[in-house]
Amino acid sequence: MESAVIHEHPPSDRKTERLLLICWIVVALKCALVAWAVPHYHIPFSALWVIVPTLIFMATVTAAFYIFRE
Repeated sequence: MESAVIHEHPPSDRKTERLLLICWIVVALKCALVAWAVPHYHIPFSALWVIVPTLIFMATVTAAFYIFRE
């Protein structure tokens, strides 16, 4: 009779999680800078054209890390 093998998730990689946190901080600073610069310099487009794709990309990278880290 065979026994069941339980695969555990590997321990979390603290360096990569720290890098993700640093990247989120940089993205937040970039978004704040864009939100300030667009109206300040009267740039003729919405700041959301830069902010939304940036947040979507960062969220996708973060989700991929946590889903596929096996």
